[in-house]
Amino acid sequence: MQKKEPARKKALLVKVLVAVFGSALVCFVLLGAPLWGVCLFLSLVAGLSAFELTKATGFVRQNYLIALSVLQAAGVVWAFAYELPASGWMFWMFGALALAFLPAVFSPRAATAQEGAAAVFASFAVPAVLSLFLVLCRLPDGRHTMLAPLVAAWSADSLALLGGMAFGRHKLNPRVSPNKTWEGFFCGVAGGALGMVIYALILRACGRPVSLWLFAALGAAGGVLGALGDLTFSAVKRSAGIKDFGTLMPEHGGALDRFDSVLFVLPLCAAVFPHVA
Repeated sequence: MQKKEPARKKALLVKVLVAVFGSALVCFVLLGAPLWGVCLFLSLVAGLSAFELTKATGFVRQNYLIALSVLQAAGVVWAFAYELPASGWMFWMFGALALAFLPAVFSPRAATAQEGAAAVFASFAVPAVLSLFLVLCRLPDGRHTMLAPLVAAWSADSLALLGGMAFGRHKLNPRVSPNKTWEGFFCGVAGGALGMVIYALILRACGRPVSLWLFAALGAAGGVLGALGDLTFSAVKRSAGIKDFGTLMPEHGGALDRFDSVLFVLPLCAAVFPHVA
């Protein structure tokens, strides 16, 4: 037990350092990069997420379907950015379905229908949600608005981790995620609210009149939704028999491991901010 304690402390230190530098890099890109740079970053995250959902989970075994998913996922972000018309989306979806399912129909040994369904899901689901960053980007002061879902989700994640380690006693859902506790969950909700209030105070200090109450409410709601997103993707990992989606970031896993909670907070921010900006 004593030998394990230094290893745990080292792992926690690595986790914190990676989180700090990774978050700083993401904020730098979203705040300072031109639109094409933001799109490039989002398409990279979308492509990595598609790769992890198909290859890392083992849900798709055919390399051509994995490559198809990655390319389409990256392309979805650019299509949102440059407002692909509805007719273009219709032809794209038809082509994606054909490429994913026709091999299973005419050559059953090449790929199964389940693999085709997983490939189509990976191609469009996560990239479409990530593209909501671009909805926020188009709002007045959109660059700073884009950070809101990240602040809410990652503040909640951090406080949930620390709260669970300090006070965790009652398991939240041991079947899906054995380490998460109710105490950590409530600390996460408080952490999301606290993180957003601090962010609102920073924006106010920079001369941007934002509502502390609105940001606190979004942070608390983000803590709940972020936990739901974390548990949802934990269930996917559990069904695939893996601990993390990837090894991109030490002690954090892959792109989906870092953005799983953000994916559930983003739609809330994209729905609320256009009406209050």
